[in-house]
Amino acid sequence: MHRTAAQCYSNVTQHSASQHVTLRCRRARLSPGLLSPFLTAPCAMSFVPDAFSWQPSPPTSSPMTTVHEDLLFCTEKGDICLRLLESWPQLLADTSVLGPVLLLSRTEQVVVASRVARTEFFSTGVGDFEDPAEMVELTSGFTVNLANLHFVVAADERLQKDRMLALQFFDRHGEGLFKVILADGAEHEWFTHFIQHYARGGSPPRFDAQPPLPAPGALAHDSAGLDWLRAGWRHQHPTVQGDYMAGWEDMVRHEAMELIGAAYARPARYEALVQSLFLASREQIPLRISLFNQGLFHQIDMTPQRMERCGDSIHLMDRDSEAHILRAPGLGLWQKINRQEHGVCLELYGSDRRRCCHIQCVGEPLDVQRWSEIFLGGDV
Repeated sequence: MHRTAAQCYSNVTQHSASQHVTLRCRRARLSPGLLSPFLTAPCAMSFVPDAFSWQPSPPTSSPMTTVHEDLLFCTEKGDICLRLLESWPQLLADTSVLGPVLLLSRTEQVVVASRVARTEFFSTGVGDFEDPAEMVELTSGFTVNLANLHFVVAADERLQKDRMLALQFFDRHGEGLFKVILADGAEHEWFTHFIQHYARGGSPPRFDAQPPLPAPGALAHDSAGLDWLRAGWRHQHPTVQGDYMAGWEDMVRHEAMELIGAAYARPARYEALVQSLFLASREQIPLRISLFNQGLFHQIDMTPQRMERCGDSIHLMDRDSEAHILRAPGLGLWQKINRQEHGVCLELYGSDRRRCCHIQCVGEPLDVQRWSEIFLGGDV
């Protein structure tokens, strides 16, 4: 029998931890080689769906059975899930006990993953550890705005011949933001203690509809406004976060690029992107890939050792990171023309006009020039 999320959660009893458990573990070393094959499995990139089937007696081999079965729910394909307490600062900090993990983030068009031997989450920005605005993972630079987190589940997901244990984090719109996936050598015993400590019940979270970006304005007819916009664009770093131009509360970044002209930004062909990534993989040219999603910033510096293309999906891999770039309806590719400092920077946009990714060549000057020539031809 299949039930909705609300029906399943109505069977969950409230659980509260009576004592705080201090979690510690030893530092783990990563074995050489590429990332876990988990990342090539579809479930690694998908998150718990919004419809569940109730499973009162989950398999005894699952780490989830260390908590009361009334706290558990199950996906239609048999993955066992457990909702956790939304104690964001402490919960993220305590992921250090899990040992080696994969940090995986996604948007509509892009999935990036990086391997971390031991997470080190600390608060940054406004606030203190008790009520911080952001948490940053010091090893990878992975940054999340806590105001955008809404709920989290631990999931025991079934693969063809194995299983994947992960923490899955969602925003207030019900969209999956990122995962913390246990990698080879992870502390499975401490994962059991972790979920015992943070297990909770209660009613399902409420989701808010994501407001659309404002419709394009009339700045195109205002030459003075365009001059100011171009000046702001020249001095804005390409990895600045947000869907709006800095200092322009009503100017969507996607619209600004369409207005400022080809001297600053211009459309790019998808095949040019494929060619540039193939060049980076063949010549071992380092890239910087930055993912943006609802206050989440995940940047990886990689020197692709392998590139695979399957239809409209591009898969890049190196020792400690991976990136999947998907071509989807509404995808926009833009070039930021600032050769003196940044070379050619590509910005990928989703069908909702929100920026989801930034790709930049960070190799030697000759590498940057060859990368740029793919998009600009002789105009370099």
